[in-house]
Amino acid sequence: MRDSTDPDHTTESSKHEDLEALALRMAINNHALIERESDSPYLEGRRSAFLLMAVAMETQEEPVFSRAVAQLRHALDGGVTEVEQLRDIITRSTGRSPTPTPTLEWLGPKAFNARHGDRGLDEDFGMRWGAKHDVRISFRRHPGATEGLLYAYDKTWDTYAVMEVSTSRTLVQRTYQRALATNPDMTAEHFARHHHTITAVARTTALARAVSP
Repeated sequence: MRDSTDPDHTTESSKHEDLEALALRMAINNHALIERESDSPYLEGRRSAFLLMAVAMETQEEPVFSRAVAQLRHALDGGVTEVEQLRDIITRSTGRSPTPTPTLEWLGPKAFNARHGDRGLDEDFGMRWGAKHDVRISFRRHPGATEGLLYAYDKTWDTYAVMEVSTSRTLVQRTYQRALATNPDMTAEHFARHHHTITAVARTTALARAVSP
């Protein structure tokens, strides 16, 4: 049987991810403005400040700190525009542990249907996930709704695991596309981790738009 333990998404970790992602998004936004304006010390200063902020949340030790900031700046100059790519640079350059993969709680059909059996229609996002190609990932919502349940079904064990009780189809679609591009044999747990990251980035992107010059 598969292990069944509660997911471990701590509030503190989520806040850290959100703040780091926000700083990186603001750096990306300011870099885009710099490219449109040939000479803008003010925008360059803002970009540098946001990069410094993002790295300082992880480490302030030299020479790791300066090297990480330089690598981020080089990535922006090279055309990187995705927060996830910049976060990966911080992870590699500082030696921190990658975002932990959540442990999903797997339920039998009766327990799953008792909790989520009346949520509407399913839309499948891949039927052959996992090393054995036996995991289906689906998005369940009421007709006309934009929010719904993201879950996985293991055909071998006849068990279900909830990834998110309420999420948007747009975020599920983004996760699906990223997962396909990253690893078509991805486990449900890793799919859930990607979805968690993409959701955090979406939150901070909206906030960055609100405070951008």
